[in-house]
Amino acid sequence: MILVDDERRCVEVNDAFVQLLGYKRSELIGRRYHEFAVKPPLSDEAWFALVRGSDFYATRELRRADGQHVTVELSATGRP
Repeated sequence: MILVDDERRCVEVNDAFVQLLGYKRSELIGRRYHEFAVKPPLSDEAWFALVRGSDFYATRELRRADGQHVTVELSATGRP
């Protein structure tokens, strides 16, 4: 699990996410999560439209520290 702020920077990561990507926690905190994405990120406009809408679920392919790719789930719920 990761928690990102409005700029998509990682503000918290759990141990499972650290192990999944193979980076140190300090290498993840403060970086935009899409720096690890295989595909280009959504534009800021598309991102804000997505998270301001209703609940959402998506998958994203991220690059691990060893260069391998892993698919993760993105979701949000309970926003005002």
